[in-house]
Amino acid sequence: MIKAFCINCGEGKQDPHKKCSACGLLPNKKSDIVKSVWLSTERCLSEDELEVDNRPTIEELQTFASEIKYGKQVAYPQNEIELLTKQFEEVSEVSWFKVLLVGLPFIIIPIIAMVLLISETL
Repeated sequence: MIKAFCINCGEGKQDPHKKCSACGLLPNKKSDIVKSVWLSTERCLSEDELEVDNRPTIEELQTFASEIKYGKQVAYPQNEIELLTKQFEEVSEVSWFKVLLVGLPFIIIPIIAMVLLISETL
């Protein structure tokens, strides 16, 4: 199922972060990743969009992608690109250490509770 389009050739793909099977572009630069996310149905620019589900339709994205496919110069909405860039930078700042530090209690506490429950039944 197509959920995104390649920023280089306009072909459809399943995930904005994956390599394009048509032209081989793998978005790995920040600007390419942000544009790839913008050109997908999975983008979300604000909390309001989460509540209302204001994401673009596949048809809207196909129109934009067809311009890329036919070699036209496309202009991404600068305000949306800036917002997605900011979101990307904020997510990139989260380290695995922070994730483990925050998530560890959610793993350890159930394990301790299970051990205590099993030890009481023996």
